[in-house]
Amino acid sequence: EAVGPAPDPSLSAAARARALAARIRLRDGITVPDVAVLLVDDTWRSGWTATFATAVLREAGARSVTPLVLHQLP
Repeated sequence: EAVGPAPDPSLSAAARARALAARIRLRDGITVPDVAVLLVDDTWRSGWTATFATAVLREAGARSVTPLVLHQLP
């Protein structure tokens, strides 16, 4: 889950990455089995959200994570 507001798009890439790393986590009590996970994201701007979500899922035990993006923003 993402906690708190999305980072300001006017921030530098490094600042947005730090903000996203602080917001993305698994809910308490959630476990991820050793399976392939399909990560669905409604919009894609920089790719940081999918990158951090993938890292969290892999660290929690997912065998692999494949992103599916519904809309890529310019």
